[in-house]
Amino acid sequence: MPAAIPRRVPVVIAGAGPVGLFAAARFASIGVEALLVDRRAEASTANRAIGVHPPGLAALDAVGAGVGVRAAGVRVHRAHAWGADGPLAVIDLARSGEVVALAQASTERLLEERLVTLGGTSPRRGIELVDLVQDAHGVDVVLRSASGELRVRADVLVGCDGRASRVRTLLGIGGRGGGYPDRYAMFDAPRSDASDPNGDDAAIHLHRDGVVESFPLRGARRWVVHVGASGDGAHTGALDREPDVGSLLDTIAARVGERPRTSLDTPVSAFGIERFLAERFAHGRVALAGDAAHVVSPIGGQGMNLGWLDVEALVSAYERIGSRVGASGVVEALAEYAARRRGRARLAIWRAECNTRLGRPTSRALA
Repeated sequence: MPAAIPRRVPVVIAGAGPVGLFAAARFASIGVEALLVDRRAEASTANRAIGVHPPGLAALDAVGAGVGVRAAGVRVHRAHAWGADGPLAVIDLARSGEVVALAQASTERLLEERLVTLGGTSPRRGIELVDLVQDAHGVDVVLRSASGELRVRADVLVGCDGRASRVRTLLGIGGRGGGYPDRYAMFDAPRSDASDPNGDDAAIHLHRDGVVESFPLRGARRWVVHVGASGDGAHTGALDREPDVGSLLDTIAARVGERPRTSLDTPVSAFGIERFLAERFAHGRVALAGDAAHVVSPIGGQGMNLGWLDVEALVSAYERIGSRVGASGVVEALAEYAARRRGRARLAIWRAECNTRLGRPTSRALA
């Protein structure tokens, strides 16, 4: 265990994904030291989350990361909806603010840079939170690395450690949810401004056999294709045959009338989707945020943004505590945070489910 890890900090954050990184940067922006740990030895290369919506951008602006995200990403002004007989609608995304598409790994890199610029410390990777014990005045967090175990004392612990949250498990917090039968596959195909008929716009093709969506990225277009159902409603269910890029190109051509140009060696990511809502978002001096608290269908791209807004509400609650950090004010403030954000998450899950149902195969084509 590195000797530089402090034994006493105001805040410990478990999980250095986009929500945990933002949480550490947001606490740093108000002058609060946060110890950010992640069990993975290396930074994630996950790129599933790409959409940064106006509320998410506003949150990123609070830590000074919005400028970098706008510069590195693609501003998506419109979304074109298509049916069997042609255009259905054009949605002006800019009416409610900026929408930026940027690969998740790039967003995380920019957040880590801002964390350090704000005086925070980069994530301590390869360190797993294995236990916690809280009392009226703080939380003892037990961390484990290849060097052994260490106990760190904090005023507040924040679990940003994903759907299989260790923090939530240790607290004994259950939840409701489950998998959808839907299965999707996605890949990134190269694009140039001259060759992409959609330019910097998003496109949603509603087809009787399932939706096809595409989104612009720097030098590429992300294609997301509904490829079937697991049959048992479980998000872990497998298809009879996992799709390769060749079969996906054929599917897109049949549903969209356009065949993206890409190598047959292009990597494909196939995935199921689910929903989950924790019974509560806080217990004592421990709070949950992001996927540790709620999982929404990625159709609609709300998950990462929802987690950032969790953090905004959590930091606001922490600021209200002020000098009462060692008293019952912490528990009361986190309880208020939990009640407020759980209601917002429930609404987001419902909206995402509506989007998911819209993209399923139908008995007839949409005109």
